[in-house]
Amino acid sequence: MKNQRMSTKLTIVIAIVTVFCITLLYVTAGSSMNKMSRKSEMNQMEASLHAQTKLIEEYVLHQEDLLIEFGKANGTHMFWLTPIRRR
Repeated sequence: MKNQRMSTKLTIVIAIVTVFCITLLYVTAGSSMNKMSRKSEMNQMEASLHAQTKLIEEYVLHQEDLLIEFGKANGTHMFWLTPIRRR
């Protein structure tokens, strides 16, 4: 009878310790995954932002070059030099 009670108490203690350790493992793993997920999302957003910024900068530079070439074109120069005739 004494061995039966000791066995029951030992089983209950082991079960409580096991549940506590599994809960601690679950909380730790969840927290770690949450931090990694947030960091990964931030890195992806920053990469996307840098790519969009680079694309916009390249577009603006290209448009500036086109506008400069348009301004240097002979036909444009002559257009602005000739007066508008009124009818």
